[in-house]
Amino acid sequence: MKINQLFTRVVDIDILNNLVRCLGLSDVDDPRTFTRYDLRRVNAVARVTEMVPVLQTFYIPCKARLYLTDITEKKVVTIVKQVLRLHGYCILAKEKNVGTRKVIMYRVVNTSVDAHGMHQTFSAVSLGFD
Repeated sequence: MKINQLFTRVVDIDILNNLVRCLGLSDVDDPRTFTRYDLRRVNAVARVTEMVPVLQTFYIPCKARLYLTDITEKKVVTIVKQVLRLHGYCILAKEKNVGTRKVIMYRVVNTSVDAHGMHQTFSAVSLGFD
């Protein structure tokens, strides 16, 4: 049984926390930002590669072949982003100029809280046109 187009079942919260620690963060509620340079510094690719056998049990086989082979820093962010989405979190990306280089800053955010720290409330809205 699959739960969405990527996963056969929900990834355990412990595995999610291990993935987030691979990014150099303490947990999913850590407010710090990270870049691809930070991922290289904490050796995130090697750490996520060690978790591939566990992650393969959650991914649909064709998606596991796509996302869990030849892992790079970009794929690490993608994998974590996909797992976070299952638990109500997302990764926000923001470009920033550092010296002469453009760097993408990532941050893990709870989807019920917007980028400014305000809690979002969603209600059913019906919109009709005549």
